[in-house]
Amino acid sequence: VATRVLRFFSSFTVQSNVMLAAVLSWAGYALLRHREEPPAFVKGGVTLYMVMTAVVYAVVLVPPVNPPAVLFGLPASRLAHVLLPTLAMIDFLLFDRHRRFPWKNALLWLSYPLIYCTFIVIRGAIAPQLGYPYAFREVPTIGDGRLAKHVAMYTVALGVRGLLVVEVDGRQPRRVLSRRSQPDDAA
Repeated sequence: VATRVLRFFSSFTVQSNVMLAAVLSWAGYALLRHREEPPAFVKGGVTLYMVMTAVVYAVVLVPPVNPPAVLFGLPASRLAHVLLPTLAMIDFLLFDRHRRFPWKNALLWLSYPLIYCTFIVIRGAIAPQLGYPYAFREVPTIGDGRLAKHVAMYTVALGVRGLLVVEVDGRQPRRVLSRRSQPDDAA
């Protein structure tokens, strides 16, 4: 059971979806209780990770023809990889205050995926029985050179998308469908 749980929570998709649930729960609580909302840096990073989840699913991973699990009438894989990332983007575009991100956020947001990759590679070396959550991270199969190439490609792709998030945020009106008026905060 512990092995299954560790495997499940070792997925970037699961981790990014859990982060989204936590951030949206925090935002909902803040709205209801008139408390401080999640910091812009956190909200922007989670949005970026959800976008990356959707992009990797669409471009790299092969969506299953017959998905094993269905939630709310949708295949669980599409819920986690398509619907929730779409909702994260809608939330970001329509409900967040904008013009809050400095350009350095695009670089800082890279830290979590790089830490995640390091964790997965070390975990695979220490506990090979747990396997790797993604074939493009399986060091024994692809080798160190291809892993380094993949990490570089994903880092660049994520960095570019991070810059896009900052740019899109900067071009939006300060408030779109803002939940309540608050002073602008620095990221």
